[in-house]
Amino acid sequence: MRRLRRTFTAQFRAEVALAALKGDKTPTELARVYGLRPSQVNKLRQHAIEHLPELFLDEGPPQKSTSFHLQVKHQAYANLTPREREVLEIVSRGLNQRDAGELLGISRRTVEVHKRRIMGKLNVDSVAELIRFVLKGDRPKRELQG
Repeated sequence: MRRLRRTFTAQFRAEVALAALKGDKTPTELARVYGLRPSQVNKLRQHAIEHLPELFLDEGPPQKSTSFHLQVKHQAYANLTPREREVLEIVSRGLNQRDAGELLGISRRTVEVHKRRIMGKLNVDSVAELIRFVLKGDRPKRELQG
């Protein structure tokens, strides 16, 4: 017999996403609380992150945005996978690999692998350059000189 697919109200999805964004509990803990799978919690969290800037759009004059996704305006950023973008955001907040892994529901080693791939795609050699890229959208100095 085929299992029926559950549908969740917008309010429930928002509640789960907000709880995931707070970071007080891991996705696994939240999944137990809300009767979901950790992957569902992570998807709701990611969806909230991606659509949060839309809540604050005005019809007035364009304003300088402080949103993470809107600060980083570079073509290389578009080449990152959604998970790499998520890891980049967490690394740029200063979390260590263990805490980032806990927050995302993945291992410390997986966070390290994602971070190395991100650094390769953005052509940066250190975490400091990576943070500079995120905050200012600058390319490394060696590319500007060459």
